[in-house]
Amino acid sequence: MDVAGIVVLMDPLLDSDEYEWVMSQGYRTFKIYKVSEILTLKHHLKGFFLFLENPRMRFDIKAFASYIKTIGGLSLIREKDSNKVLAFDIQNISIANGFMHNDYPFLLKVSLWEEAPKIDVPDIYMLAHSRPEYFRLTMNSLLYSFGKEQSGYPNIKIFLNDPTPELFSAVCEYQQKYSMIEWYKSDVNVKFKAMRAMIDYFNPNIFLYAEEDFILPETVHGDYPFWPQQFAQIASKGGLAGWRSNNLPKSFYNPFWVSKLFMKPPTAGQTFDYRWEINYGPDRMVPGHLIALKGSIYKYIDNPLTKPAVDHNLSASTLFEATPTTFGYHIGHNNAFDYADYANKAHLPDYHGAFSVVDHKGEKHSMCVK
Repeated sequence: MDVAGIVVLMDPLLDSDEYEWVMSQGYRTFKIYKVSEILTLKHHLKGFFLFLENPRMRFDIKAFASYIKTIGGLSLIREKDSNKVLAFDIQNISIANGFMHNDYPFLLKVSLWEEAPKIDVPDIYMLAHSRPEYFRLTMNSLLYSFGKEQSGYPNIKIFLNDPTPELFSAVCEYQQKYSMIEWYKSDVNVKFKAMRAMIDYFNPNIFLYAEEDFILPETVHGDYPFWPQQFAQIASKGGLAGWRSNNLPKSFYNPFWVSKLFMKPPTAGQTFDYRWEINYGPDRMVPGHLIALKGSIYKYIDNPLTKPAVDHNLSASTLFEATPTTFGYHIGHNNAFDYADYANKAHLPDYHGAFSVVDHKGEKHSMCVK
């Protein structure tokens, strides 16, 4: 039985090779926002359809489409030991209370695994100065979040802004335990300008930045096992990817109560967890806790003579924002080098020009604050 189309619940943003393959097979794609919209398609289409409820966290389209062709006589295919619909015969299913049903019961043992996006695993950059207890919480959640070892762990490059002895000891402890962790220690506190200094020095294609006071929940391990690659994929398309610490999109420029206007009330059979929120509009919904964007975009918008680029600058300079509907926990500001006195340009360092940095191997590097 041929696959006649692919139904998705959100903008799929397929990889170019996936898109070309889908088009070459003559398949049709349809974007829907709730299950009941399938009923409209049902009156016009025939055939077996893949159902990509979460387009950014999915099985391999090509492999599963081939698998579907070997299955006949079934109206609905569910994932093994799960109620998640994988594919369906559009003429032989019914919709009730927002769920898909088939005309007769069956058990099908289908085992699928998620594939990581075909993109290099990006490095993660982090700044740290003090608060070792926050750093430990952040690192524990970050390291646990990498759900699939075979996909490759990201390197974590930690820039130490004139660190306190307690913080430095904690960073060294983690570096000695995990080979993917690197640290770079500066004896001068260049504050947030360390972000630009690192970008200029390492020149990453994708800049994946993590604050050292942001905790990812344990569910990320299972729900988003390839999130660094997914973030990189989004950023490569000119978007801003990021985790958030609240469950409502909120405009940077509006007072807090306006956020209620952007709530998406559930319709019949719809839940809040669509796995990803995508925003093409002007309203900022991704904070700067843990983000990814092109390094070239950050360098373009960061003015060496002013404060570093912050959340609303990044949002305004990217084509769209994408954030998982799962959200983490932002512990607080670091008053020693962060937002201690916003009015007096606390983001800006007292030091400008070249400065020396030593790494965990004892090697010296020359970075620069312009």
